Amino acid sequence: MSYEESIEIYKEFLICDYLNSYILNNLSLYLKYEYENNQEKLDEYKSSISEILDYTSLEKKEINNLLVDFIDQKIKTQEVELRYEDVKKKIRKLRNRSHYQIEEAILDHQRNLREKLEKIPNTLEKAENLLLGLISVFQKYPFFFYDQVYDAIVLLKDKIPSSIIKTIKNHWEDELLYHIRSSRPSNIFWNSELYHEIDDMISRYRIKDQFKIEDFDLVFKEVELEIEEFLLEIRNESVGSFDLWLISRSLELSNKIRGISTILKRIKSQQYKEGFWGSWIVGIENPDIRLTALNSLILLKLSPYKELRKLGIIGAKYLRKNQNSNGSWTFQFYNKDREIKRRDDILTTIICLEVLRRSGLEKLEDVLEKGEQWIESQQNQIGLWSNSSFHPPFLSVLILEYFKNKNEFSNQLHIYQDDLTPENIIFLGMKKAVEISKNCVSEENKISPKVGALIIKNGEIVIETFRGETSPGDHAEYIALEKKGKDLNFKESILITTLEPCTKRSSDKIPCARRIVEAGIKEVWIGMHDPNPHITGKGVVYLTKNGVSVGFFPPSIIEEIKTINKEFWDSKIANYYENKTDNHFDIMAVKKD
Repeated sequence: MSYEESIEIYKEFLICDYLNSYILNNLSLYLKYEYENNQEKLDEYKSSISEILDYTSLEKKEINNLLVDFIDQKIKTQEVELRYEDVKKKIRKLRNRSHYQIEEAILDHQRNLREKLEKIPNTLEKAENLLLGLISVFQKYPFFFYDQVYDAIVLLKDKIPSSIIKTIKNHWEDELLYHIRSSRPSNIFWNSELYHEIDDMISRYRIKDQFKIEDFDLVFKEVELEIEEFLLEIRNESVGSFDLWLISRSLELSNKIRGISTILKRIKSQQYKEGFWGSWIVGIENPDIRLTALNSLILLKLSPYKELRKLGIIGAKYLRKNQNSNGSWTFQFYNKDREIKRRDDILTTIICLEVLRRSGLEKLEDVLEKGEQWIESQQNQIGLWSNSSFHPPFLSVLILEYFKNKNEFSNQLHIYQDDLTPENIIFLGMKKAVEISKNCVSEENKISPKVGALIIKNGEIVIETFRGETSPGDHAEYIALEKKGKDLNFKESILITTLEPCTKRSSDKIPCARRIVEAGIKEVWIGMHDPNPHITGKGVVYLTKNGVSVGFFPPSIIEEIKTINKEFWDSKIANYYENKTDNHFDIMAVKKD
């Protein structure tokens, strides 16, 4: 059985989940509270169930017969309502109840589907395909899923149709309409479970930002203010660190939230000289591996100053020394008797691995290999990763993100506030590249990006160029490497460009990312990602996978580049939503020999 088949099997598995829920919840509530006064609506429920069955291989006639029995049983059965003091008895009754025949038929079918999934060997590719199946079902029944499905869509953005964004916008509009009718004061129109408010805000913010979803600006402005207020009020260090780590998953949000520097200072003040952060358990300060991993990663990702990044590296050294023999890292917690317990933990381990890759420490190969092997060994029988503390598919998304981006983590460059001076050749190069880009002129009947690029060798700028300087349509990197620099040796040189290098060209041309690798460039600094969600990030992945270190311009300069390229940006997004494709050759779609 192929991995591709796992998508269809998992889709049907999830649809059966939805079918069961629809019958036991939606239909049951209607029969209990509305049927007597609105019997005509029963046909609508039957029609919806029939439509859902069309997406499964369940025997339709058998299920319809069982559905008739279920409806008759529900209508005829007058259950006695238990008093408030009998709640425990009521819960026991619900837990111990026998399944309805229709429920058992669907569950039996799901068990068969599960067995098929379990026969497919567990790999990262299988997990990715299962998420694609989940996203496909989400497109049909968006209200059935937790908001963390948005994280899966961001992860797999280059493998899903642009129509999924129309589904999301329609779903949000339905939620907003219901919210308005409910006369609630907040602009935030979705409901979140207790303790998952921040998770949901960030999941929605990330997809809004990734796919440039418009029409909800006021809502997400309130999200920014809510998160900002939450961070400033937080008193529990471990909770604050967890939420700040979630925020760090959105660069756009991280750049907009005030007060992050205050929290970074607090994190700095609470680190022990050994490198760990502690949590109070039973009146004693204990080294806390997860808190140490969270704080170290926050410092490595969000620190505006070198001094703070160094503290993250010290934390990484502590984590390296405290890896378990099986490759995992430990999470500590209270049990019901208020005793300290510890367990090998998937979330803690994946965060520790990212910390170590971002730290730049040497001789980590064995540590990373053991940790990654342990993570892969924790894939469940279906092929995903799960944890009761997180809504699905969040943990699976985190793991697949790590394996997709681990080379980028290991080869990431940083520019700090300390570096933003005219004396710094990298910062000077960034400013020059932006100015050069303003010379670009679009080709006829086309909106082209305004791209400036330059090359630094031995601490000096040796080449400056812009897109189209030598001929209409010539990419800036191509001009720098093949035309202006055809007689130069670029080994150990630095390339600065205002737009992410392309990985996709027509078959008679070489993509710029490949030219950069083949030229021996050691560092690339990038202004903005390509705005097309099907392409964005691919240049970075290709470069880092091939050993090139990559860094990004400071946020203020990125905004300037976006302003200069607004017309291009808007046109690329429009093309994406119109599902326009081309026949260009994509080096990211070809496996290396």
